[in-house]
Amino acid sequence: MRTLNPIKELIYASSPRDLDQKLYQMEDTQVDLCLVIEDPRCHVKNFNLPQMAEQKIRQQILFEMVDLLSLPLPDIIMDIKICNQSNGYVNGYYACIPKGAIMEYLQILQKHELSAEFFIPAPLARLAALYKMYTIEKGHTLFLDLSKADEVNIFVFNGNHCELIRKFPYEDPTQTVQEIIRSLMSISAQNGTKKIDQINFYGTTPDTEKFKEILFQQFGVALTTREISLSDLSPVEEKHEFGLNLFKKLRISNKVKKLIHIGANIALMTAVLILIIMRFHMYQNAKSLNKLRESLQPDTKNIVKIVAIKGGTP
Repeated sequence: MRTLNPIKELIYASSPRDLDQKLYQMEDTQVDLCLVIEDPRCHVKNFNLPQMAEQKIRQQILFEMVDLLSLPLPDIIMDIKICNQSNGYVNGYYACIPKGAIMEYLQILQKHELSAEFFIPAPLARLAALYKMYTIEKGHTLFLDLSKADEVNIFVFNGNHCELIRKFPYEDPTQTVQEIIRSLMSISAQNGTKKIDQINFYGTTPDTEKFKEILFQQFGVALTTREISLSDLSPVEEKHEFGLNLFKKLRISNKVKKLIHIGANIALMTAVLILIIMRFHMYQNAKSLNKLRESLQPDTKNIVKIVAIKGGTP
């Protein structure tokens, strides 16, 4: 493993194969990486639950992840962030991915003798970039992430607070706008959101102008096109508003494994030392017994002399 610098270089990849190709291009660079991954197996969702103990909140979200990925809990890597607790509700968001998928990326890193501290879903990275580069106005803001031609990620802000995260396929402008409206209706039922005050737009669609026109007809708000540079996020901090990190659990797991490994080595060395001491004591005891045995044995030479003097036969 290379000795890495504390600098974190952000690498965007759409698959393990894409990551492999990009790492070949920086084969001679020694850096600690932050992976921004656009993998369809990775999911980001928000939650808005009635006020309850944090342990119960996490338990309920874990059940949702199991249902979402159709996998048992040990086969899921996830991270959860609770953002706000008010008016009897708790909200936040989470990211999850099959463990097998994230291991594919780890294998590519090991192949190139590199390590990564962060594994961030691409939609959250773009959202963090938007949050860092632009001021989020008061009121309700809709952020449309159309960086992928066949997918829409939507984020709804109430001031600085993100109320909705959702992803769905992009089909055509009319169907996509209807899906956005249905998503907004879901949060309106929960918190009374009635209108959108601002729409931010990132990326393009096959029919961007028509899409903008339909959005304006529905919401009466002009779209503001935003330019986002993911490189502005490097180095990424987990304390950031959108700082989910799917490598966090693996890092904790690796630390536990290292501690177990160290503990096992100490136990083995202790056992070997005890065995050496026991063998030494056994040797000393055997030596002492031999000396005692020798001291208790009769002197045969003297016996022979006595018998000879008496004229007997030994």
